[in-house]
Amino acid sequence: MKNTKKIVVIEGDDSLRVLLDRMLGKYFSVECFKHGFEALAWLADGNETQLILADLSMSDISGMNFLENVKTSGMFQNIPVIVLSDNNPFKESRCLELGALSYITKPFKPEALVDFIVHSMNTEIQMNTVIQKSNDYVQFNRNA
Repeated sequence: MKNTKKIVVIEGDDSLRVLLDRMLGKYFSVECFKHGFEALAWLADGNETQLILADLSMSDISGMNFLENVKTSGMFQNIPVIVLSDNNPFKESRCLELGALSYITKPFKPEALVDFIVHSMNTEIQMNTVIQKSNDYVQFNRNA
């Protein structure tokens, strides 16, 4: 079942980008980019996303610089970022320090990644619903 949540995928490998688009597209609205600067420009144009899935190997900008730009931006800093890259403990540590939600090592099973994202996003939706209902209940009791 597809919901209204939007995910940005930045992946230089054409076949993996298409695969992620198709798999995630079953559940979410997906906006795909081959280059990091394209994604930053799209975001700067006022487009919104609830998650960024970014490969560190970008041809136009360092993946670390991309992550740092997102996480230090007043406009984008609260967008969760999942990083895709090779098995490199230094990169993983640095990405998590910069604020990445998770670091997924390539190669990975696309189905497992999609399941992780679907679960994470659904958990967020459920938590937001519980918080909203709780706030509504508190507000209702204050007015009673």
